[in-house]
Amino acid sequence: MGWDPEDWATYYRGVAFLPLNKEGRGEEFVVLLNYTKNLYVLRSTEMRWMQLKTPMMPSEPLRSSNYLIASGNDELFLVEKFNPFPECGRINFKRFICRVSRLDEEAGKWVEVNNLGDRVLFIRHFGNVCCSAKELPVDCGVSVNSILFTTEPCNVTYSFKYGVKTGRAEDDLNCWRKSREIRVRILNTFPVVALRLEYQAESLSF
Repeated sequence: MGWDPEDWATYYRGVAFLPLNKEGRGEEFVVLLNYTKNLYVLRSTEMRWMQLKTPMMPSEPLRSSNYLIASGNDELFLVEKFNPFPECGRINFKRFICRVSRLDEEAGKWVEVNNLGDRVLFIRHFGNVCCSAKELPVDCGVSVNSILFTTEPCNVTYSFKYGVKTGRAEDDLNCWRKSREIRVRILNTFPVVALRLEYQAESLSF
């Protein structure tokens, strides 16, 4: 929806489907679309798109990419990925950090979070996914409370975790940053995601 895999200039970032039958009654639903850094909503009772005024951009003037991830039927997360230290207009992939927020339905706003519990968020071209680490193979290397982008250049990446120490005093630890514990090589992204987790002297594929 709104995304052309052949068009690298697309601004589409994510879509989420949320059923509104929490109590087991009715078949109403809401579709949220994050497009060109704006949030749009479609309600099944109206079947028309409306732009929400909920802020989607960070307060700082940073160039960022935003991703929506639904968790179950009643939670929605927003992942903002940005480079806080652009160097001469060039992108430094090693310095990317993330901010994660959860939608507070009652307050009608995004609330920043630093803990996902046992969840793992997968950011990928063909839709973002949230799952419990308990559903993944034992000792697969993808741990709880982490984020994994399968769209990284050269098909090599690391999991993002909160509060990673960099050894640089100027770096803010109150964010999600790449952990260098285990390198992940993306072998395939369609029709299924295939990963190889590379340790110092061995690798494990799944």
